[in-house]
Amino acid sequence: PVSAAFSLYRSILRTHARVLPPAMRELGDAYVKTEFRLHRGADVKPQQLERFFVEWENYLDRLQTTARLQAVGSIEGYAGDSGGKQGINSGGEASTITFGQNLPENVELSKEQQEQLEKLKEEAINAGKGGGEK
Repeated sequence: PVSAAFSLYRSILRTHARVLPPAMRELGDAYVKTEFRLHRGADVKPQQLERFFVEWENYLDRLQTTARLQAVGSIEGYAGDSGGKQGINSGGEASTITFGQNLPENVELSKEQQEQLEKLKEEAINAGKGGGEK
């Protein structure tokens, strides 16, 4: 389990380095490192840990799938509008590749999750303006 967690962590960071634009990579790497650090403690319940790894594996899969589709030029209609990276499609034209997905409207978040999502939104906006904090 520990080696599987470390392998997932490294795979996510490697994928960020390979496919994300610099500002998104910086934000994504910081978020991944914080989340994995928070879930490393002994006080995390097994069900929470299982859900945590499932969600990060799903994230990695979506990111890698988006990158593969981008590589073959068939990105249209895939992923959300949560950020992009310039690329060239199969027709030789410039295209913007998007990563991530929008949350469904009916998702219920705890107060803590809402606060964390708001912080992440602010960080993303600041990073997009070139004002990311270090």
